Amino acid sequence: MESARERALTAIKARKDLRPPMISVYNLLRIGKVETWAGQCCDRIADANLIEMEDVQIDFINMPGLCLTANGIMACRHILESYIDYDTLCGAFKWMCSEESINADINTAVQVLRGLNGPRLRELYREADALQLSESISARELIREEMCQRSLLMCLIRKVRKEYRLLPVRRILLRAKRQ
Repeated sequence: MESARERALTAIKARKDLRPPMISVYNLLRIGKVETWAGQCCDRIADANLIEMEDVQIDFINMPGLCLTANGIMACRHILESYIDYDTLCGAFKWMCSEESINADINTAVQVLRGLNGPRLRELYREADALQLSESISARELIREEMCQRSLLMCLIRKVRKEYRLLPVRRILLRAKRQ
């Protein structure tokens, strides 16, 4: 996983909150050294209608597979316990909960920075010498990045990147519309 500093900078640059961390069923079963049964485990989870959009998601990169949040692990625990022992599952759940807690703290800090106006942000930047957040995250660095991301140039760059990412989709839609 990324460090808390890198996650905070990512949240500031993306101008979005961090999503809860997810673990694939394959990786979870690999911890218990039974990854060969990942396909069957995912099928059982799907058959139990536990796939939802937030906590249990289809892993499109590693098809067929599923990704789980900490809540997804709890929702599927009766199926997962058939493949890996309770202690391994409990350890994975605790790790996922701690990662979610870190993300929630980062999201809160970033939302506070987003809520401040420009003059208050500059004032806080001057006072930030004494502030030191967990894992050697410099409050001053986060404030500086927030001020940078608010600049007109960065807003323009974000819009261009978004349009550039949507360009292939638009081309496909135009071709379909012409036919």
